[in-house]
Amino acid sequence: MKKVIGYPLLILVIIVSWGIRIGLPIYGIYYIVTTFIDDGVVDGLISIPLVMIAVGIIEWALDFIIFPFALLATFLLDQERPTEPGKGWFQRHLNWTVVIIWVLLLPLCVIIADIIGIPIDIIILVVPILIILPLTGWALKQKNRSLWWLLLFIIPFLWLVYLGLENRSPIPELAELDTNEGE
Repeated sequence: MKKVIGYPLLILVIIVSWGIRIGLPIYGIYYIVTTFIDDGVVDGLISIPLVMIAVGIIEWALDFIIFPFALLATFLLDQERPTEPGKGWFQRHLNWTVVIIWVLLLPLCVIIADIIGIPIDIIILVVPILIILPLTGWALKQKNRSLWWLLLFIIPFLWLVYLGLENRSPIPELAELDTNEGE
């Protein structure tokens, strides 16, 4: 029953939110161009920030309205997966671990280095080599993948391919965990 409600709700959220997110800027560009053509350069230049502010306000309002529906669809479609006992959050969520490492750790280290007074060039060189790549290698090993996949991180944004890598580590079935209970 949850999926019967969850999937149509998710599809509706995607259609409405992305339809407005794609259509609204296109209309904004159309409005700015027609203002330049019909009313002149000065009015066209004035219309640019006004249209962008209006688009931003409408998209913020859309986020505010759509968020509860998206949260409800996520809650309805969420499935509990068996996990090994004793595994922490980072071991269960390897993709999120890598995203957190790459998106948050380096900027955080740069901010701390700027506050302390360490040259940022040193931090940008040292932190990936000594912290980020070893932690990413750990996540790859948890997925039972080769460390050669670390070469993806050399090219900007190619690290997104990592998120699509299948986790090859065996997940024990619930029946295998409780083998001694039946005896």
